[in-house]
Amino acid sequence: MGARPIEAMTLQYDAVDWSNNTCVLGCYKGRGGILRTRRMPLNELALDTIPKSQPPPSTHVFLNQGRPFESNKQVGYHWRKVTDKLGINKSPYTLRHTFATRLARNGTPPKVIADLLGHSDLKMVMRYMNTTYEDHRSAVTSLQ
Repeated sequence: MGARPIEAMTLQYDAVDWSNNTCVLGCYKGRGGILRTRRMPLNELALDTIPKSQPPPSTHVFLNQGRPFESNKQVGYHWRKVTDKLGINKSPYTLRHTFATRLARNGTPPKVIADLLGHSDLKMVMRYMNTTYEDHRSAVTSLQ
């Protein structure tokens, strides 16, 4: 869904709107540390990652051994445990890159991708959108 790791680890159940399939993500950004929020549409795959029970097991959606995550370091530690087993040397931000790249490959305008990622500068979004050899080949063959 394009969330920053800090946004995912602090996501709370009251920020999820099940009737509209959205959630509100937020993080502190900028020099003054201003909380900036954005409403994120959730597709079925994203909704399926959110544990559902009544009442919710916690105020936080994602837990670390039954308790809310305390720091980004905990997210990184668990991420590395999984990716090391799989022989993948990537950071949790890889998911944001994949999200932006897949949106771009599907023809989503860069401004929409920027809004979904929570960026106001399109230059930053360009860092997230990666191309593949197939993208290059498709661009060149379209000139025929």
